Amino acid sequence: DGFNGSILVTCGDMPLITKNTFENLIKVHNEKNADMTVLSAIFEQPYGYGRIIRDYEKKVTAIVEEKDATESQKKICEVNAGTYLFKTEKLLSFLSKIGTENKQNEY
Repeated sequence: DGFNGSILVTCGDMPLITKNTFENLIKVHNEKNADMTVLSAIFEQPYGYGRIIRDYEKKVTAIVEEKDATESQKKICEVNAGTYLFKTEKLLSFLSKIGTENKQNEY
């Protein structure tokens, strides 16, 4: 209660992320005063990864896992790197809305 900073969340199976990557993510997040910042990567062969879905303003609107992706979404080469930075109040306001409505039954 009362924490005003940001919260960094990273998946435990992402061992090759460097200190420099975290520092750059935090820098961009703070410079843009973003509510949420997602680390992503571009892969020529993105099979198996969650795809980053963006709107016309290039804002992230969804992350769709391979098993849930449409054929059109599977053509997207920008993938989720499993690392996120959130403004605390935004994260806390959305935690209760996270569900398991996907083929993997994952959060």
